[in-house]
Amino acid sequence: MVSTEPIIERLNRQERIQHMVMLLAFTTLTITGFLVFLPERYVTFIGTPAESFFQWRGYIHRFAGLLTVLVSIYHIGYIIFTERGRWCLRELLPCKRDLTDLWQMMQHFLDPKKPIPRFGWYNYV
Repeated sequence: MVSTEPIIERLNRQERIQHMVMLLAFTTLTITGFLVFLPERYVTFIGTPAESFFQWRGYIHRFAGLLTVLVSIYHIGYIIFTERGRWCLRELLPCKRDLTDLWQMMQHFLDPKKPIPRFGWYNYV
């Protein structure tokens, strides 16, 4: 059965790319950062490549850090200088309606017969 509800695009292509690059850079930073705590004896059994392993880990970590900084600066510029960015920021800021939605959801959780509130573009969750 085909849904008749309209498809809503939450993030445009540019925003999806920004978030994907940030996700990949942050994940890489996390993994390569935890590898600092990896004792060298765990990889010394492979011999000389162990030295290059730690050297490459450092290079990858620095590159991911640089990428994170650059995409963060780009993201801040996107929010400041584009109309869509400013609109998204305004929509994300907490407002009185969030408390109302939260209250109505609590009422719905306690009594499922009560209706779920109609949320805006973003919601308190």
